[in-house]
Amino acid sequence: MISEHQYSEAIRQIDDIHNQDPASEIIDGKEIKPELLYSNRMLAILEKVAPDSSLELKLAAKCQHISRWSIPRTTFPMDKKGYYQWRAAVMEHQLEVTTSVLQESGVDDDSIAVIADALKNKADKTNVNASIIEDAACLTFIKWYLVSFAGQFETEKAKAILVKTAKKMSDRGLGLISQIELDSTVLDILKLLD
Repeated sequence: MISEHQYSEAIRQIDDIHNQDPASEIIDGKEIKPELLYSNRMLAILEKVAPDSSLELKLAAKCQHISRWSIPRTTFPMDKKGYYQWRAAVMEHQLEVTTSVLQESGVDDDSIAVIADALKNKADKTNVNASIIEDAACLTFIKWYLVSFAGQFETEKAKAILVKTAKKMSDRGLGLISQIELDSTVLDILKLLD
């Protein structure tokens, strides 16, 4: 079981890693690292997906993209196979960094196993914790990243991406789409699912 002190220390160390992201964004006139911003957004959406989330789930949300920039997409072939190889390498790296930072924060091995399981088994809808993290990740994508992402593709390709995203989500997550505040541009894109 994770203590409040261990949780606070883990959050501090996780945010320190996110702040090493070489990229920056300006949000409300302030510079912020994209991965720190993403992890804070994940945590905010997690509160909607599972308001009674355990500290383990909250840490999983914060670690969702930890140190992702360390393995650039361009280091793998720019085809479908290369994409999946990159995703596997990023996941392995993410789990190593997550385990290390949590151990340094004094988090016990059982809790670390719960967190790692939630992160690496997101496609398993029968795994409650993993499903919650997947829903949070998909809702975070829809709320904050869908417009710029979909804008890179023709309408049919954008629609296919949306369908794949929706298939990853549980009924709980799909039901929450209408409950999160969405920009009108996002709502227009979501109409492609109709």
